[in-house]
Parts: sequence; structure tokens; C-alpha cells
Amino acid sequence: MATPVALPDPSSSPRCSDFTRLAGVQPAGTAISVARMIVVEVALPWPKPVFEHQLLAGAKRAADSAQVSTRVLAAVPNRVRSRTRASEIVQYVRQPDGRVQRNAWEFAPPDTAAALGAVLAGQTDELIASSLPTPSAEVWVCTQGSHDMCCGADGTRLANDIEDRWSDVVVRRVSHTGGHRFAPTAMTMPDGRMWAYLDPDGLEKVLRRDPDHASLADRCRGWWGAGTGPAQVAECAVFARTGWTWETAPREATVVAHDDVNNISTVEVVAGSRGPNGKAVASWLVEVAIGREVPSIACRAPGGLPAKPGVEYRVESLVARE
Repeated sequence: MATPVALPDPSSSPRCSDFTRLAGVQPAGTAISVARMIVVEVALPWPKPVFEHQLLAGAKRAADSAQVSTRVLAAVPNRVRSRTRASEIVQYVRQPDGRVQRNAWEFAPPDTAAALGAVLAGQTDELIASSLPTPSAEVWVCTQGSHDMCCGADGTRLANDIEDRWSDVVVRRVSHTGGHRFAPTAMTMPDGRMWAYLDPDGLEKVLRRDPDHASLADRCRGWWGAGTGPAQVAECAVFARTGWTWETAPREATVVAHDDVNNISTVEVVAGSRGPNGKAVASWLVEVAIGREVPSIACRAPGGLPAKPGVEYRVESLVARE
């Protein structure tokens, strides 16, 4: 077992993201894992948790009971929309063939709960389709300062820096996505990847599919189609090996074995549809071990307390299968 990361000195009160960066913590394995992501525009201020907002009453319960695994995020209203007095709900759903379906609707802010409820229930026939053009990509930057000051400061700064950088990309300031210790963090859609330690240049490389994908993989928290933990770590490792062509393939990451003695999970990662013989187009076996114990400290609190326990993962081996 690797040496645990020590808590800050009791006389210091560091920010959680500064502490994590200094310790060189790897973010892989910490992403959201769902089949459907929904973002709904809700004006600030947002409470902690955001679902205590009066316009989002019942939304978490409805999302938790939905037929497909679902995560709902609030978003600061779009600047273009603010001039039309309309708000927007956007839904991304991952399909079995690897495609991602996007739908967007508009509504009047007083009808937020009703519109969101209709989307969650799949009863959207009465909703008005959004009149805004479909972007080539969306960047959802976590900026909820009421949840964590690092996301509030670093996330907002990142969103401000990139909002007008790409004409074909929509940048949204969204509510808590987890992993605030890796701030600034963001999720890119429709690929469904979550990213850590972001800056404008790094995000530019992500959006424009920079050939140096291996270095970007070190900032990847995970892909929404793999389970949080070893499965996401393994999928990120295969992404680092194969590059951007991996993004459009139907794929799965499944833990097929676990060594309790050495705390190592064996993950099978497959890409492409399985043929009649059950074989996929490409397949890898990835061994993922639990590495350092890494506390998630309380931001700006003496000694980082109270801290939550956590672990960091490391890839032990990656083997392409015939």
C-alpha cells in the first residue's frame, strides 16, 4: 500500500484544490456515471444542495426514480435567452450504439418545475422545442460557490475566460458535479467526459481533439458510461492508448474480477459491437489497483478538517486482447 497523503498542518487553512494539486492526485475514477444528463436553467442564487431551490422541488426524487439513470444539474440562464425571457432544458441520452441523443426545450421560468418534471417523465409532447441552434459541443463548468469556494472561484474564472472563445460551443455554469478538489472541473457533451485541473488551453485541446491525447488523459476524471472507480480508470487508460477515435465507438467497461488481498480490480474494456461469436472489435484487460489514501479536505478550514476519506487509483497493467 502506498503512503497515505498527510493532512495539512493544523496551523494552515489551504484551499482543497491547491492541496490536491500539490499532492499530485490523479482524478481518474471520480466522474458521474449515468445514462442521461439533464441541465435546466435556474437563476441564481442556488442553495446547497441545489435541489432545495423552490423551482427544483421534487426533481432529485424524480431523477432517482427515473427508468434510466439520470443526473440533473442547474445552469445559470444563457445570456441570449435572458433577452427573450425564456429558459432552456437540455437533455443528453446515451444510446446502446454509442450515439448520444440531444433534445432541448424552452419554457417560461415560472414553469420550471412542470417543464423539468415532464422531461424526467419522458412526457415532452407538450413542450416547445428550443429555437437556439444545436452547438457542436457544450462545456458544463461547475461554478457552484455555495457548495465549494474552489468551484465558485476557479470554475467561474474558467467560464469567464472561455465563454466567447468558440462560436460553435455553448459554455454553461452549472451546479455541483462532484470532485471540487479538482477545480476547475467541467463535463464536455456530447462525449460525456469529465475533466479536472482545467485551463482554457487544455480545454481547447479537448474540444479540438488535440493529437496529444495521452497528456490530456491525466486530466480525465472519467466517462459517464463507465462505473465510478476502477471501470472509469480503465476506460481512461484505454483512451490514453487509443485516442479520439475511441469517443464515437459503443463501448463498455466492466469489472470482471477483484483480488481482495492486493486490492486490484481487473476490468474488461470493449469497443465496437460484439459479433456472432461474442467477440468485440477491440478489447483490453486493465488491472487497476487502489493506491494512496487521499483525504478530501474542507476548504479553508484549519488543518483541512473535517476531511473525508478517499483513495487514488493506479493502472497496474493494460493488455490488448486478440
